[in-house]
Amino acid sequence: MILDPREIINLTELYYHLKPGVIISRARTKTIAEARAVAIYITSKFTEYSTTELGNYYFKRDHSTILHNIKKIDRELIKKLDNNCSKAVDFMLTKYNMD
Repeated sequence: MILDPREIINLTELYYHLKPGVIISRARTKTIAEARAVAIYITSKFTEYSTTELGNYYFKRDHSTILHNIKKIDRELIKKLDNNCSKAVDFMLTKYNMD
């Protein structure tokens, strides 16, 4: 199943109780950065966007920043380092019937 990145962002903002559009903004607070990382992770897994395309979509971020976010969430999911990230990813996957 291929998802629309905007839909992923909207659902992530809903989960984190963020204002619309804040995930693709330049804001770098902990909550927004975490939400952005989760959205990038889900977008990378369920769209056909390259890391460069994802970087452009997420407010002109470098592809290496995108890779860093993907690897960060992967590590947190594997090691269960951050329960909130795990719960957010589980919520997204359940919402899209991909668990």
